[in-house]
Amino acid sequence: MLAIEATKADIQAVYDRLREAKEQRQLDIQINQAIVLVNRNHRRKKYDAERLSAGSSSHCSKRFTA
Repeated sequence: MLAIEATKADIQAVYDRLREAKEQRQLDIQINQAIVLVNRNHRRKKYDAERLSAGSSSHCSKRFTA
């Protein structure tokens, strides 16, 4: 009887570890998605700033030469 209960406890422990691993994997996926989003937004802001900077300087020079 004690061996059967120990086996059930061992199986339950394995299930618990698998569930925790699955939850950790989901958290890792969410963290990676957040990092990708932050990096994408950072690149977009950097690109927009460079484009505005280049666009405004060319726009100003055209305006002053006209």
